[in-house]
Amino acid sequence: MEQETLTVVARIQEVDRLRCALRRIEDEVREARRSHDPLHEFPFDALEKLHFARLVIVEDTASAPTLEPRLVLATDFDGTREDHLAELVARAEKALDQVFGCCRGYPSSGSRADKVEFLRNHSVEPICTYRGHPGRSVGQIRLEEQLRKELEDVLDRLDARAARDPWSECRRQVEGPGSAFRWALSPAPPTRLTRAEKWWLRARTLWGLRGDLFRVLRDLPILLAAERTDGDAFVRRERDRGRDGSAMQRRKDAAALRRALEEREGRCVQNELTSVTEIRPETFRRRALEVMLRIANLRARTRFDRGDLAGIPSIHFARWVILEHAADEPKRDRLLFLTNYDGSWESYLGDFIDQAADRLTAIWGHTRHFPPTRRIFLGGAHHEALFKRFVREHQLAAQVWYAAYPDLSVQNVNRNSELRLGLGAGAPTPEERLRWLDLF
Repeated sequence: MEQETLTVVARIQEVDRLRCALRRIEDEVREARRSHDPLHEFPFDALEKLHFARLVIVEDTASAPTLEPRLVLATDFDGTREDHLAELVARAEKALDQVFGCCRGYPSSGSRADKVEFLRNHSVEPICTYRGHPGRSVGQIRLEEQLRKELEDVLDRLDARAARDPWSECRRQVEGPGSAFRWALSPAPPTRLTRAEKWWLRARTLWGLRGDLFRVLRDLPILLAAERTDGDAFVRRERDRGRDGSAMQRRKDAAALRRALEEREGRCVQNELTSVTEIRPETFRRRALEVMLRIANLRARTRFDRGDLAGIPSIHFARWVILEHAADEPKRDRLLFLTNYDGSWESYLGDFIDQAADRLTAIWGHTRHFPPTRRIFLGGAHHEALFKRFVREHQLAAQVWYAAYPDLSVQNVNRNSELRLGLGAGAPTPEERLRWLDLF
């Protein structure tokens, strides 16, 4: 099952009314997470193929001036985008009317087809996406979690004789008459591209990038010279930081955000991160950023497709989207980063710094206020304290965040699939049976 993303961006007319509507939705989502009651304000749980969803207001802040408020609806789902849009409007039309009715041009009194058209026209294609458990549908993830729980019950009930061969006993229980888990013995759908598909994707992507790659290489001396200028400006800004009103406001915003996020963390295994940064205005910067993101997207599809991103095993989904300025706004485009991850903010950022600081630097080094870089890949995110402060100052707390399986980590999801695969194996060796038991 192919996993897809939807990112709808709409300009807001009534911010206060929208905030009230989003607060009601988030309160219900939070309560439903504890009580397991169905959702009514925005029935995310009625969308059977939905993995994650968030609604977030991107608005004018000290770190992103002159930006007219936008509402972003971001979803991760199974299947095609057209099917997802149709289901979204069919099952959550009332909620969409309340939320997007606060935005410019939304056809509140129009037909469902008009509303699908609005969402389609306001969707923005991500440049780079990452999936931590590719090819696994929401239904498969939930069923395989039920299978794991059933197998744990079987293992708990084993007597001394059966305990000598727990794999065979589990297999016998699953394939026995009346078992509700016989589906586990059939092969799961493929979750990764074949080797031939990967080589074809590499060739197609690099061929499409050939012109921009040549121009980036041509602009390389300009990029390296700009790094020195940016570094000097960063030093001056840090020196004046205590006297700069906008910097003081950014610190206040970051402190308030930290309190909000710390209050949210710990409610479940997973968390979300939304970041908005201003892209530097130079053409060579924008070109280099897009090339880096397209190469990162290629590597995510062909290299990091086993449940970890550069050694980071905690990311469910991530995407990078460029928010273009409107014709009546100053020419200031933004880089929007959305991710759903396991664990705390500190551990997540720490993993990124330890495992992928050079790649973070190559991407965010083309945005304003990023720590100074050297030779494109050095500096930047390698300065841990400066990088974490940069992230906090450009992070937004999503007003609404929904997860279909909030108590499962990426490793849980992938291990459950391995349990199913091992159980369906024909005749595993003793060593393979021991490795299968280790998955528990």
